[in-house]
Amino acid sequence: MIRVSGIEIAVDNSNSLPIWRILWRWAVRRHAMKGAKWVKKKYFHVEGARHWVFASDDRINGISQRLRLFSASTVLIVRHIKIRSAVNPYNPTWNAYLERRHRSISPS
Repeated sequence: MIRVSGIEIAVDNSNSLPIWRILWRWAVRRHAMKGAKWVKKKYFHVEGARHWVFASDDRINGISQRLRLFSASTVLIVRHIKIRSAVNPYNPTWNAYLERRHRSISPS
């Protein structure tokens, strides 16, 4: 994991393994009469440094495009800041706290 200002980025692919297993089982079950090499060639491709990328070549509006499943390790994990338990949004004494909190968590 890499931690950058409260955001963790998953570097390893440990989250991708269960997804890969489900996709592999689906592909093998869907094409039960085909071999593993054929299934790999049809559905799993190499793109840059990533191997075993689940993708499909489709025609959309007459244009051939490769539709790929994004990697689960690219999703950022954002930690949420807990709110104080005594805060009441309808009480004007907490307005300053709520505005500071809103400014600090809203994207710039």
